[in-house]
Order: sequence, then C-alpha cells, then structure tokens
Amino acid sequence: MKFLVLNKTISQDSFLRNQLSIESYADLIVGRKNYVDYLIELVPELKNYQIIFVEENITDMDQFKSILNYRNIKISDLEATSFFLFYDLAYFPKDPELLNNIFSKIQYTEEKVNFYSAKEKLAIFKLPINELIKRGSQSLDIDISNKFLDTRLTSDVLDLFSSNFQIRYFNQLKASQSYYIKSSSNSLKMRAEYNFLTNIPSPLKPFFPQVGELKNNSYEIEKIYTFDLSKLLINKVLQKQSIVDKLLVKLKEYLEACPVKTIDSQVFGKSMTDNFVTKSQKRLEDTKKLSLFDKLNQITQMQGFKDFDDLYSQIFDAIKEFISSGKDKSLYFSHGDLCFSNILFDPHTFAIKLIDPRGFENTIEETYRPIYYDLAKLSHSFCGMYDLIVYDMFEIKINENASLELVYLIDQSYRDQLKSQFEDFMKSIGYDPSLIRLFEASLFISMIPLHQDSNTRMIAQCLQAIDSLRAYQMSSKGKKSVSS
Repeated sequence: MKFLVLNKTISQDSFLRNQLSIESYADLIVGRKNYVDYLIELVPELKNYQIIFVEENITDMDQFKSILNYRNIKISDLEATSFFLFYDLAYFPKDPELLNNIFSKIQYTEEKVNFYSAKEKLAIFKLPINELIKRGSQSLDIDISNKFLDTRLTSDVLDLFSSNFQIRYFNQLKASQSYYIKSSSNSLKMRAEYNFLTNIPSPLKPFFPQVGELKNNSYEIEKIYTFDLSKLLINKVLQKQSIVDKLLVKLKEYLEACPVKTIDSQVFGKSMTDNFVTKSQKRLEDTKKLSLFDKLNQITQMQGFKDFDDLYSQIFDAIKEFISSGKDKSLYFSHGDLCFSNILFDPHTFAIKLIDPRGFENTIEETYRPIYYDLAKLSHSFCGMYDLIVYDMFEIKINENASLELVYLIDQSYRDQLKSQFEDFMKSIGYDPSLIRLFEASLFISMIPLHQDSNTRMIAQCLQAIDSLRAYQMSSKGKKSVSS
C-alpha cells in the first residue's frame, strides 16, 4: 500500500494566505482545478497513492504515528512493502517530469528517502514501514536544489501566478532585485507598451507601475506585490461585496483622472468606427477562414440567428446606429485593454495598478479613445466572465430548449452580484449599462479568431457574444416600451 500524506495548510503569515484569504491548498484554484488536483495531474505517479491530508508538517516519528492512529491506520495491518510519502504542498515543482520520475523509482528501495536542497531540508520524504516499526539506520538523501518554487515566499508565488502555473512560461517574466524583466518576441509590442508607460499623464501615474530600461525585446517593470483581478475572481475573493465596492471606487478615481479631449462628432464617429467596427471587420474575415466556422454558423442558427453573419450584423448595426446618433464628443486617455488580468488589486489596501497597456507606436494621441472601449473591456470581465473562458472554467451544455448554453463553473449568485455591482457603477458615472453590454458583445465576437488554440473557447466566445447582445436587446426593448 502506498500512502501520500499531504500537508494542505497554507502558512498563516504568508502572502498567499493574506491576499486570497484561504487557509488550505485544497481551496486554491488553478484554472478549473484546485491546486491539489492540478499538482497530481502534473505528477501522475501520485495518482497511485492513497491520499491522507494533514494540517501540519511532520517533524518526528511519534507525531507521525499519532496521525496514523487518529485515522485508524494500524501499522501492524499493513504489508511489509507499504510506505508513506510525505509532501508539503507549499512546494511546487519546477520540473514535474523529473519529480514524477523520482517518485516512481523510490518505491523500489526499502530505505528511508529524504529530499533536501542547498537552502534547507524540504518537508518531503519517503518513510517505509520498517522505519516506523524499528528505526532503520540507512537513508537515501536526494538533492533537489532549485527544483521547487516555495509558495511561502512572495516572489515565488508571484512568479507562479504570473505564469498561470505553466512552467514553460517562466522565462517571459524574469525577476531582478527591484524589477521584473518583461520580454516578448514581438519587439513592436514591447516598445508600444514602454512608450505608454513612460509617457503617462501626471494625474494617472499612481495607477501604473514604474518602468526602468528598455532593451531590445524587453523592459524593466516595477514589482507589484499583489495579484490581478482574474486570480481574485476565480479564488472567490470578489465574493465579498465590500471588496468589490472598494475596487469600483478606485476604478472611478482612475477614470475621472483620465485626460479628456472634446472633439466634434465627426472625429468621435471616426474613432468609434476605428476601435469597434473596422477592427472587427478584419477579425470577421479571419473568423471565416477558421476550420471551425461551419460549426459557428450552425451554433448561431441553433441560437435563433440566420447564421454567423446575422449575429455579427445585429451587433455592429446597433453600434453604427449609436455612432450616427452623435450623442458623444469626447475622447479619453485609454489603457486600451482594461480587463481583469491587467488590473492588479490589493484586497487589503485597495490599491490598484494597471499593467500591459495597448500602448502607442508613434504619438501619445494614439491612446485617446472613446471611453466606451475601456468600459466595454471592464464589462467583458465583470458581466461577460471573459476570464473564466480564458481559464477554461466553463462547460457547454444543451438546455431543455435544445439550445446550447454556456455554463460557468462559479456560482450564479457570485456572477449576478458582480454584474449588479458593475451595472450600478455604470449608472453612478453616467453610462447606460445595457449599452456597454452591446460594446462588450462586439469584443467577444471580434476575439474569436484570437483563441485558435482552443475550439471550445472560440465557441464559448460566440455564445457569450450572443448572451451579451441579448442583454442589450432586452433592455433596449424595455426602455422603448416604457417610453411609448
């Protein structure tokens, strides 16, 4: 019998526990899985073990025996080949394949196995039955220096979350003493972001991190010791309405601090067309080239549209109608991608920092856009749950009406609360939340070809575009019926 003993407790004074307000690694969400399930998936050898959860590190043999007694596991009843593998979940493997290899081999030795690093003896060891019955004299020590990230350390946690727990992405964001080094093969994108971050108007500087030097395809950016909103969303930190209220206050402060330019209706209309219509027409052409396009056509027909073109036309005809109304004549200094993953937020100090702006290539004038673009990006996350699609936290099901339904894997009440708070926020700053849902729908349908690595995500984007459009249409019909 092989037992896997997991210490699931997150250190009380750790950054991870402080920011997410969770006490157990079993409650830490990584994509659509919890941390424990994700780790076992990465190290498949662990699936062959019977799991025992404990809430502390094991420091001596008597402590270990008392844990077994508490769980009614009698050593005398176990086979002589049985052993226990103790693993402190604070350690996340940088090389899961190597760890899996080690764990698959240690079962063939009768010795006690201790894992250690240059820094310390890790809380990972193999304990055979004979070690519990009589203290054996032999042990095998395995050096695994630099093979783990330690989630008790703030810097390691930030590295882990910035990579979305994907080891192959670690090289994109390397840490120095005071800065992260952000790099990309797209040198134009790096320069555009750097141009933006070094030309921020004074009133907005508190909302952005400082930047250091630009070198080739990378630039230095200040370390911010907090998580982005997408991580807080999936780990249910945003269930607390008081925290979301504080967040919205900060977003309001930011939006009110953005410089504004008053222009004529023709210039405003052109900017709206450039940001919403022209870009989306190019994306429509890209979508029609997808091997998935025939299926997208079928899906839109199942949802009550003539075809995908009909869905597209309903969204952008309504946007063109708004543009032609000439109701607005202002352009705002715009981040350009104000979604949850680009908003760092501390749920204790309520400070926000905005990262990964769209930037500009030539002049700062390129950053001025209709405020509807940034509001639509916020709605994209608050109401459209874009981040749950990115993290694959959804399922696509057929409902009782034989229609496809996008089902998100967080509570309906949680989503409704976020949507309601955002709608109230929109009203408080003078904007119609249903109109913002229309612009949100345009973002979803235009982003379909950007997710070609996953057919299910592209389908989810299409279904959410439909839901967002219908939210706008239902509200518009209601307003027309009231006015008539």
